Amino acid sequence: MTLDLYKKLCDPKVLKIAANYVHDDKKDDFIPDTFRNQDYIFNLGDNLQRLGQALKNGTYRPRPLKEIDVPKSGLAVRPGSSLDIEDHIVLFGIAYLLAPIMDRVLPESVFHFRVKKKGKRPDPDKFFQNEGPVLIRKELRQELRIFEDWYEAWPEFVAEAQSIYEKEGFIFMVESDISAYFENILLRALYT
Repeated sequence: MTLDLYKKLCDPKVLKIAANYVHDDKKDDFIPDTFRNQDYIFNLGDNLQRLGQALKNGTYRPRPLKEIDVPKSGLAVRPGSSLDIEDHIVLFGIAYLLAPIMDRVLPESVFHFRVKKKGKRPDPDKFFQNEGPVLIRKELRQELRIFEDWYEAWPEFVAEAQSIYEKEGFIFMVESDISAYFENILLRALYT
């Protein structure tokens, strides 16, 4: 990350945008709020100022992941982990700043998690003009999202797949899913 982007990451406004992303992301969590998220949000303005200062001073240190067993179906579980809320905010802040840069170099054949086209993407500063130190309303958070929703890209993906299928003269197209893929990844192989 360049120094200019890092300075932006330290800005509490950027961290507040990231906190709103985290709040949306947490709604699908498999863990109830046992890791101080609500307490953190209660004093969000002060906490983001402190986090921004820690990033700026170089004193910020990510916390270890909290590892848990996530119920799957029946009697099965899958390994899972949870980020501390500050680490989650920093992660989303980095993603928020890097996504437009990365999106420009992605090939057109990538459809998922693309940045919203200009004109669809609102100015984040305007969202916080009349808002207090807490999170913005759900309706505004949806407008703040930087990425297109996957289902908006799906028709484009299907049309492109069909076009390639016809151009290349294929007679079969297969779609598959690998059962228990993530549970069976050899983590040691990834780390070496």
